[in-house]
Amino acid sequence: MSGGRRRLRAWLVAQVESGRFAGLEWDDGARGAVRIPWKHAGKHDHGPRDAAFFQAWAEYKGKRRPGAALDAASCKTRLRCALNKSPEFVEVPERSRLDGPQPYKVYRLLPSPPPRGE
Repeated sequence: MSGGRRRLRAWLVAQVESGRFAGLEWDDGARGAVRIPWKHAGKHDHGPRDAAFFQAWAEYKGKRRPGAALDAASCKTRLRCALNKSPEFVEVPERSRLDGPQPYKVYRLLPSPPPRGE
């Protein structure tokens, strides 16, 4: 299935379940919120591993070819915009932690909207 057809929610849940990205995890036992590592690209210790999750989203959506030069800020912006635009997610700022050595944002999964035409 192409990146344009598969929904963000399904992709994000699959990534959390895969354990492929350090720090990408469920924020609660009910699996109703996800914790996404959110280290600022300007930090002295920011590296390719910190951008890997955002890079994977850009590749999945066809906005970046594997092996192309990494533009971590653009990759992160693409995912942030997709999450904020999606009716299936809402950011939970009071659960997020953007300071400290391992910053993250928390997004709550909302009930999926009914299919169009129903």
